[in-house]
Amino acid sequence: MTPDHKLLKDLQLVSGGLHKLLTSQQILQIQAICDRYARAWQQGQPPSIEAAAAGTELQVRPALLQQLAKLEIEHRAACGATVDLEMYLTRWPDLDRSALRHALDTARASDNTFLSVQTLSPGLAEAAHAQPCTWAVFLQRLCESRLLSEDEIAVGVSSVSPESSSTAFGEYLVAAKKLTLFQVDALLRGSDDPLILGEYIVQDFVGRGGMGTVYRAVHRRMKRTVALKVLRRDIPQAELQAKRFLREVEVAAKLSHPNIVTAYDAGEQNGISYLVSEFVEGQNLSELVKEYGPLSLPLAVDVVQQAALALEYAHREGVIHRDIKPSNLLIDDSGNVKLLDVGLARINAPATSEIDHASDLTTTNMIMGTVDYMSPEQAQNSRLADERSDIYSLGCTLYFLITGGAPFAKGTGIERLLAHREQPIPSLCHLSPQVPELIDPLLASLMAKKPAERMASMRELLQQLVMLKANGLPDVTLSLNAIDTDAENCELSQLVTPAIAATAAFAAVACRVTSEVQAVPELMPNFDLQESAEKPASCAASGRAKSPLAFLLWVFFPGVAAIVVAAFAFRGNREIRESSQSGSVASRIASLTDLPEDAVADYRREWATILKLEESVTVHGVTFAFIPPGDFDYGDDAVPVRLEKGFYLSQSEVTIGQFKVFAEAQSFPTVAEENGAGGWGQDPASPHIKRWIQGPTFFWNNLGAQFVTEQHPATSLAYTDMIAFCDWLSRETRSTIRLPTEQEWEYACRCGRRGRWSFGDDPQQLKEYAWFETSADNDLHPTCMLKPNAWGLYDMHGNEDERCLVPEAEESGYSGSGPIRGGNIFSPVEETTSSSRRMSWLNMPSQDAFRILMELP
Repeated sequence: MTPDHKLLKDLQLVSGGLHKLLTSQQILQIQAICDRYARAWQQGQPPSIEAAAAGTELQVRPALLQQLAKLEIEHRAACGATVDLEMYLTRWPDLDRSALRHALDTARASDNTFLSVQTLSPGLAEAAHAQPCTWAVFLQRLCESRLLSEDEIAVGVSSVSPESSSTAFGEYLVAAKKLTLFQVDALLRGSDDPLILGEYIVQDFVGRGGMGTVYRAVHRRMKRTVALKVLRRDIPQAELQAKRFLREVEVAAKLSHPNIVTAYDAGEQNGISYLVSEFVEGQNLSELVKEYGPLSLPLAVDVVQQAALALEYAHREGVIHRDIKPSNLLIDDSGNVKLLDVGLARINAPATSEIDHASDLTTTNMIMGTVDYMSPEQAQNSRLADERSDIYSLGCTLYFLITGGAPFAKGTGIERLLAHREQPIPSLCHLSPQVPELIDPLLASLMAKKPAERMASMRELLQQLVMLKANGLPDVTLSLNAIDTDAENCELSQLVTPAIAATAAFAAVACRVTSEVQAVPELMPNFDLQESAEKPASCAASGRAKSPLAFLLWVFFPGVAAIVVAAFAFRGNREIRESSQSGSVASRIASLTDLPEDAVADYRREWATILKLEESVTVHGVTFAFIPPGDFDYGDDAVPVRLEKGFYLSQSEVTIGQFKVFAEAQSFPTVAEENGAGGWGQDPASPHIKRWIQGPTFFWNNLGAQFVTEQHPATSLAYTDMIAFCDWLSRETRSTIRLPTEQEWEYACRCGRRGRWSFGDDPQQLKEYAWFETSADNDLHPTCMLKPNAWGLYDMHGNEDERCLVPEAEESGYSGSGPIRGGNIFSPVEETTSSSRRMSWLNMPSQDAFRILMELP
């Protein structure tokens, strides 16, 4: 977004009070569309206003058209083009004339360097009025850059007057869409910014941080737009920064999640190291809040929920981020939150990489992180940071999103570090009586001073957020006047080099806090973290919260606990152990019907060991859970069934983000997009009622008034759409991927166990595992937000029904119905059980989702 694009203020000036009719999410959508439109103008490739506004809901369009018209007027005036206000008012009579006139007058009064200067990197902007190079030098640089072919250059030269200047030639190349403004300016001024790295053509400057510079680039052959992070060579301690950059490459390659920016590639050219990742059209949360003020309470909670999903996955992969803060969270055009910048992350793994082998890059008493969001134990020693340190930082981030300021924002960097250790956690309820009372206890459990008193895991946080939202959150936004805010940018990702006096009760630590301007000597206290340091990291957090009873059992009655666990393990694995002497794999298959959850988890683990398989694998962005062979009772009639071969089943229903990869790669139109009747979505005419209807504009990534992210399950699909996805993924992965049969689905749902649900027979527990009639509020929810079953499968009992394989559908012309399993957001409790089933037409788009099975070789 350009600095002078003040969306919220503009919306408040529009006549008719349009801004009062919009939700926070709709305003965010308008901002994202306007961001794209402004960037398109800066790149010399603006679409029409109609194209930019296409596909938006009716409630958003008046305010959106007003902002798009304002942007176009500003850019046309800045270029010196004629602007006819009556033309805009004729096309859209409801536009606010006075607001457009004000935009035109302001643009005409401003400097004509609006376009050229605003799009340059900081270094280039300073030189924006410097004398450009000669024609000959420009032509030489253009040829050496390899941005254009010889033929394209020849055509360009012949298209301009011989008397034209190098600047005029550059303007022609931009107008002809051969080069971007950034590329032309770099050539004119001989900038050091790279224009080609490997197979990537650099198109624009994005931003600069302490370690690297980020550009927007495009792959030469694939035409995919990417973010290209280049290691800066003009920084102190370059060797250390290079190691840290290599660690970022390693960690980024390890992570694949819809809420984490995806890494595509890495390389080095002429001594320039670079990392290639997903380019997110959006804005980081720090800039968003500073520009427009605090988020509404529901939106802030949603952002943190998505961030927690990303971190829960990262922690499962053994990655501790160590620099969670608003500026490291991006929100894209669809409201999806993406976690970025893993340059300070640590990998917790038995086998360390070459980068981490000698040290963790923190073993020489360096403290890394950001002061305003850093936990006390991380400030003491970065090596003490574990999952709970990320939890603390996310709590500080939640506070920032709601208030517009960091929780301890006053004073020097060291004074703020002390405040994190010593000052009480600020109350949000005291800032506004509309803030629910549950918010303060949540914040206190996230920001507890001692790690042992914090939430144990991101999974626990996700469960708390689900319950918080279920209780209802008022759409309240705090005023900036409610709290005195300070800037975010006091970072210790640069260095704090302590010399700790080992025998001192309170050691004075000389540290150096460096920034781009100068190093500032400060004093940092020695935090007393003996309690947390003595506890091993493996005990600090786990995948699910431990009950107090279980804790007491282990602490006070270790002998009893050992007997109970041994009994479960013996019962769950007796058949396997007794048959191990025979050597027959088939003889190891056990009946799981009466086993407890812990025992079936052990059974799966042992089978994975026998078959030398991972319990979970991620293939092409889809995470699969291993399902072992076994005996179980199938259906309401409890028919004994044996599945003699294990398989992998996707941990969640196929998400919108996963289906999007397929649809774009194959240019695949779904049945809902082609049949004229469309799919299913919430009626935009009555968004508060949340009534689901079928309509021609609804399909898998447009569910009307239902807000969706890439983490929501893909729905409004026909059976043939799902089969096409499976066939494509089979080809991409060279494996057999299909829908599960009903028996496979129910066995995996039950984990082979008897009972109404995977967790047992208590309906009161259902809300912890499923979205259904009384918990969903008629809304579809993102996957993996609630508890999984014992085999790591999410949402088996609710959110959306799931289609199963229909073998007879392989016959040409078959148009009958097929089974769907599980429950959905409208299901009463009795229709969410492991054996629940109903039928649905195959050739019609429905509200059903699907889960995929990958066969073992």
